[in-house]
Amino acid sequence: MKKMLLILCLGVLIASCGDGKGVELKETKANKKVEKENTQTEAYEVELSAGHYVVGVDIPAGIYDITAIKGTGNVSSSNMYDGGINQVMGTQDDGVSVKEFKNLKLDKKDISITVNGTAVIKLSSKAAQTKNLKPKENPAKKEYTFSSGNYVVGKDIERGIYDVIAVKGNGNISSDNMFEGGINEVLVRAGTDSM
Repeated sequence: MKKMLLILCLGVLIASCGDGKGVELKETKANKKVEKENTQTEAYEVELSAGHYVVGVDIPAGIYDITAIKGTGNVSSSNMYDGGINQVMGTQDDGVSVKEFKNLKLDKKDISITVNGTAVIKLSSKAAQTKNLKPKENPAKKEYTFSSGNYVVGKDIERGIYDVIAVKGNGNISSDNMFEGGINEVLVRAGTDSM
């Protein structure tokens, strides 16, 4: 009974506050330019080493064949269960690595592909949408050299996208966002094959 009385009082209060004209909704016409995707395609090839690459930013959308040209490492894509990849690739005949992978679907913007380890791969497409690449501007302008330790982005390192290389010695580098485009990688100084 109390609920019914409360609802009735609220209804009377709301009705008495109105001006009887109701609410007029006007449709606004926005002058938005709709940018159409350029569906024109052409052959495209690129070599990739360890890192994260994004379709539409670093790589044009397309269907790709992959060939391992150096080293060994895992190659995975964010669409691994929908035409993507999660495969150890390499040039050695070690029983684990594969040298080629056919028909990798990198056909939508924002799909990412990650190359780990010492692998260098070649992506080849007969029909990539090369006109639709929109590289991101990198706010990072500095280079850093670090030794072993913990470092904080925004405090020790400015925000940005970096190429990370071992300049002396070997070791592991990881970030707390390693599963969202970060890093967890064993770095080997150039010119050496292992730790």
